[in-house]
Amino acid sequence: MLHIIGLIFTWIFRLSLIYCVLWLLLAVLSAILGIDSGWAAPALGSGKWNYGLKGFTDGLTAGLLLTLMGGWVVPLYQAIYLIVRLIIWLIN
Repeated sequence: MLHIIGLIFTWIFRLSLIYCVLWLLLAVLSAILGIDSGWAAPALGSGKWNYGLKGFTDGLTAGLLLTLMGGWVVPLYQAIYLIVRLIIWLIN
């Protein structure tokens, strides 16, 4: 029974890694397609678009802000899972 529970948690961890891939995809799309310079405060935007490295970093920042506002449980689960796995590995 414990083995099955361990497998379930392992697969949840693997699926949660998709969240990190989505972050990178958002950043790459922002670098290629551009992101509005006022993405954080649309009322203060000048209408310019950021491309390349600036767009990439803005995309990563947008992903980070989305995580802080609502998706914080995903990295929290990943951290707890890795700590527990490290403890189990050290015990064995």
